[in-house]
Amino acid sequence: EETELRAYDLSQGVFLADDANYTALLMESWAQGKGFDRGDEIELITVDGFRSFKIVGLL
Repeated sequence: EETELRAYDLSQGVFLADDANYTALLMESWAQGKGFDRGDEIELITVDGFRSFKIVGLL
């Protein structure tokens, strides 16, 4: 797992769970600058087109 390779400091929320699909972590400063907060949805491009991801934590 990524958490075994490096330590992350979450300022809010939870880390990504192995069984959680379509969830995201964002840098807090970037999220605040764009008007996003924990619990919001963000549209991201994937190989299958645009998908909605729930923001579960801020770094």
